[in-house]
Amino acid sequence: MKELLIHTAQRTGVVSPEILSRYFAANSDDSRRVDELLLNCPDLTEDLVLKLFGEALGMAYLPEILADDVPADFIEAVPATYAQHHYLIGIRPDGDETITVVVAAPLNTSVIDNVSKMLTSPVNVALSSRAAITAAIDVAYEQKSTVIEDVAEELDAQNLDQLVDEVASSDDLLDVVNRPPVIRLVNDILFRALQMRASDIHIHPYETKIQIRYRIDGILYDTLTLNRNVLSLVISRIKVMAGMDIAERRMPQDGRCSVRIGQREIDLRVSTVPTSYGERSVLRILDKSTGLLSLNELGLWKEDLKKFDRVINRSHGVIFVTGPTGSGKSTTLYACLNRIDSTQKNVMTIEDPIEYQLGGISQMQVASKKGMTFINALRHVLRQDPDVIMVGEVRDE
Repeated sequence: MKELLIHTAQRTGVVSPEILSRYFAANSDDSRRVDELLLNCPDLTEDLVLKLFGEALGMAYLPEILADDVPADFIEAVPATYAQHHYLIGIRPDGDETITVVVAAPLNTSVIDNVSKMLTSPVNVALSSRAAITAAIDVAYEQKSTVIEDVAEELDAQNLDQLVDEVASSDDLLDVVNRPPVIRLVNDILFRALQMRASDIHIHPYETKIQIRYRIDGILYDTLTLNRNVLSLVISRIKVMAGMDIAERRMPQDGRCSVRIGQREIDLRVSTVPTSYGERSVLRILDKSTGLLSLNELGLWKEDLKKFDRVINRSHGVIFVTGPTGSGKSTTLYACLNRIDSTQKNVMTIEDPIEYQLGGISQMQVASKKGMTFINALRHVLRQDPDVIMVGEVRDE
């Protein structure tokens, strides 16, 4: 990429190729992406750097962005905090069918791919300065008036006495016709999380508001603010869905449930805890329709992949996979299991819950209330002549 940029500078004269050569040589040990590196060059303005990348990569450079060109479907699909964090905005100029995502970091391809998945359609890419993108975001999202906010306003006048009728069963997120506002609100929160490929939903009460946050690619984004008055309704609806006790608000609870979007089935793990401002809830989303990644698709370097491959195929040893919520622990473990030849080995798993069904592998579901904990299950699995055991958690002391 550095050679391409120097060649482009020589060909177009957008910037001095000597400045690029000196800067790259002085920062040869810098591990940042090339666009991040150049945007911090004291001898180049942001506009010049982006024009250079535009010439090198065949992307248009836009000195300004009209908020009127930002389509409603982009605003609905991409949360404002995500757009602000990554400096991006979508536009659809007159006559264009495809949305163009305008970014300030041309080499951050993972973010562009994520936006394409949020929109469920391919996108074009253009470049603009962070200031121009931020200004367009502020204007476009300020004009936004969403259905979810309208539903939240309907709930403001509701009270808990009406809840028994309000939380009637509805396990299809698309089944919202003639549904009470609380069901439509919770369904919309779930539906948007799935659209944005969120791994978790946080419902966080404060003194005067409720903040809805989605974890996307390991980072939490604020996506919606609700009136504090609807907290008990929203939490109670979630508890009913997950088979939890509505009346118990002073003790932590865990539950789970499945919901559908048409033919697509989604599992939810629900946790609630009492806080000083009311119950807080976190919903972990397990989307079985997304499929499993192979080890080759995890982004490992070739040398690391070869080493890891040798380790997982050894006849003995222990591999610990650790990391924070949403970092890919389960994805990595399932990729390892898919790599192992289960036709020649007895592979067993102990999970809570079983997130994906694997062919040729015996999977056990933990049932702590019935005494089948991870440690008890492991004792029984060891009597099954296993070659490989995957244990979902090792929290037992």
